[in-house]
This record gives sequence, structure tokens and C-alpha cells, in this order.
Amino acid sequence: MWFSPNIGAAGAVLFCATHARYEQGLELMSVITQVYASERKPGFYLYVPKDTDLTDVVPASVLQPLGTLRSALLLLLTHDKVLAQTDGKTILTAFETQGFYLQLPPPVDLLEMRYS
Repeated sequence: MWFSPNIGAAGAVLFCATHARYEQGLELMSVITQVYASERKPGFYLYVPKDTDLTDVVPASVLQPLGTLRSALLLLLTHDKVLAQTDGKTILTAFETQGFYLQLPPPVDLLEMRYS
């Protein structure tokens, strides 16, 4: 292992960790992601890469039931990012396959609601 005087020990550790991840075949893609919240359906969030025209990527059959969308969040998404209901890898895979990710609200546990 080598240390460059320009990056220091912490930078060398980061370089080695990043290099090891490339050797393992893990993709280190990051995408600036725009998250929209549905005004009509609380708990529904639409994730798309920033500067994406929604009508080009998201089918009308998905957009119409959501109603008006408001910008909720802008974030840098990576494969190792952990979110409340999903992870970055799931969202980035959806970006590659369908161009967007739709997060649904968590299921309601009626028994828990009744007896809590």
C-alpha cells in the first residue's frame, strides 16, 4: 500500500476502500435525485433523476392517480444510501429499468392500531 503526501492517511484509507469496492464489482454510481410528494395520496413519493421530464419517463397511468406533485426533497443517491422505507440500490435499479421509483406508504397493521 502506498500513501501520497497530497491525500494523507485518511484519504489513502478512503482510496483503498473505494478501490476494494471496484475490485468486488460493486458499482459506485451516484445520482442527484428529485423526490416528489403526491398531494392527492399521502405517503406516495415519486423518485426521479434530477431534471427529468416526468411525462417522458413516468406513464400517465401512474401520474394521474397521484394528482398534483410537489417537490419534497433533493438528494444525492448512492447504492449504499439507507432511507426510511428502502435503500439506494433499489431506487437506482428502478431508475435503470423503468426510469423512476414510486414509494408507497407503509402497510397499515389493523391489529396494531386496534390494540395499541
